[in-house]
Amino acid sequence: MSAFLLLWREALLDALRRKLVAAIAAASLLSLLMLNQCAGCAPVPTVNGVAQDPGNTAAFVGIALMIVVGLWVVTLAGLLASDHHAQTLEDGHATTALARPVRRHEFALARLAGALSVGLGAGLLLLGATSFWLTTRNGLPAEPAALAVLACFLSCITVAAFAMAASLALPRLAIWLLVLGLVFITSLASGVSLLAPAESVPTLLSAIDRFGPPIASAMLRALAPWVPGASLPADFAAVFARSLVWAVLGLASLAAAFRKIELR
Repeated sequence: MSAFLLLWREALLDALRRKLVAAIAAASLLSLLMLNQCAGCAPVPTVNGVAQDPGNTAAFVGIALMIVVGLWVVTLAGLLASDHHAQTLEDGHATTALARPVRRHEFALARLAGALSVGLGAGLLLLGATSFWLTTRNGLPAEPAALAVLACFLSCITVAAFAMAASLALPRLAIWLLVLGLVFITSLASGVSLLAPAESVPTLLSAIDRFGPPIASAMLRALAPWVPGASLPADFAAVFARSLVWAVLGLASLAAAFRKIELR
């Protein structure tokens, strides 16, 4: 077995022993119960007393559910990674592990992979169940849902990597606030840019939406085919490429940050 796989297994076991994982498991089960109810909630709209086609309503409800669940999963991934690496510096495990023929970037990425394994596992459960219920109950196509899940997982890697890199210099509470702030501000920028006229969008929010991590906007673009007649942005390939670039930058920042740490 390679050194990376051994380190990943250790990191995964460490992650599973954390109290936060038990809370995530309980929250995931409760979320599944709520999603089971919400996935079939598609009220029939009426205009002047005349019932309209409920298909678009079901699609919009499905898009909202997928994005909300996706943002929750990304937040969980960031919180799990917030101190999963810094803890090894405090208890001396990093020094012991690196006494073996292991490169620093391998150790750092293995710690990230261990935390992400838990976060992505919860995400696969929640998003997979939501996608299944939406596609089977409302007749929505499955391919956009699969692309949205993939985009969400890329955002998980981005947020978790930057959170773990920042945890080498900042306390846990500060990292939690940064994770929540990043998810919130990028989602706000995406929503404002989508709903408001272009000339009224603040410059900062416009720049974040155009160049920042597309956490919510990538999922929205993936799910746009669910409502083909709506004016939703559909440039998924370009936004997915930007999401991939941010994921690579996150991984690079983590590796670079750990190389600068002096082990004792």
